[in-house]
Amino acid sequence: MNRLLRDDPRLDFVGNVESREFLNRPADVVVCDGFVGNVILKLTEGLAEGLFKAILREIGTLKPEMVPHFKPVIASLYAKHDYNEYGGAPLLGVDGTCIICHGSSDARAIKNAIVCSRKQAKLNINSIIAQQLEDWPMSDEENGE
Repeated sequence: MNRLLRDDPRLDFVGNVESREFLNRPADVVVCDGFVGNVILKLTEGLAEGLFKAILREIGTLKPEMVPHFKPVIASLYAKHDYNEYGGAPLLGVDGTCIICHGSSDARAIKNAIVCSRKQAKLNINSIIAQQLEDWPMSDEENGE
């Protein structure tokens, strides 16, 4: 599989990505199995929340007068990493639009998942992906030759 992806001129294939590199954005898309992806996703969500809270606590301990100055910055950064903002992630391979949400999703997350799903349906994302895959040239190996 690596060879097929690496040899395709339409892709900027970077190869295997180490888990410690994920947060440095080595690639726009990282492909893995569902279990590994779910563990990575939940770990990074928890890490982001815990890290932002720890930074505010530390500032509060060392320089309490600085907390009001840092709080908006931390809140802005956290919002970019808050799964409730995105609602969920698309489940690919389904003939239609399907957004997977966390079991702990609150009302805001569900609302955002519905907004995301509506946008994907309006843009006809599923058909675009299906067409792109259909147009993708298969190697002789995949064609059974």
